[in-house]
Amino acid sequence: VQKLQNQYEHLLILPRITIENYFIDPSELEKLLPPAQKSAEKIADLRRNIENHVNDWLKHGALSQVLHIAGAHDFCRGLEGYPRGLLGSPPDSEQEISEKLSTYRDQLAPEPVLEKYRVRLDEFRNHEKQYISCINGKMFFREVVVTHGLNKIFGQKSSENWIKELFSITPEKCPDDLILVLQRLFPGKV
Repeated sequence: VQKLQNQYEHLLILPRITIENYFIDPSELEKLLPPAQKSAEKIADLRRNIENHVNDWLKHGALSQVLHIAGAHDFCRGLEGYPRGLLGSPPDSEQEISEKLSTYRDQLAPEPVLEKYRVRLDEFRNHEKQYISCINGKMFFREVVVTHGLNKIFGQKSSENWIKELFSITPEKCPDDLILVLQRLFPGKV
């Protein structure tokens, strides 16, 4: 990372998986909402609606990370069904993962991948910063936070419009690690 940053002086490496990871943690999301939307009942519903999906998306994150480390993205680029076939949504079961991996048996033997998946999933379930480091924020934001949370409770908007609204935040409402990114983007203004 340091070598890349030295080579490209304007390169920003986010301290989270995606920019959307700043908008998926219910406790951080609550701070970003306008005061008119902050009734205790609505915030509790939002939190519950998001937290109901976390376990599935920890599975998704663990599988994604294991496949990435195994180099699956390199040898499956352009093949039908990958990564969409495995990572388009959270896996239903280990059986589903095994069946889909058997298609790539020569490159990805299901048994070792599943063993690494189990270990990573256990790590993710015990990780203290799941919303920052374990969940693909881009997909989780669109499929869970917007669909099952924000739109259900506050009214229909596109993911892009929610991002714009949430990004119109003031520094005192920002997560600390986002302030560091914004300071690099807008020196002297944050």
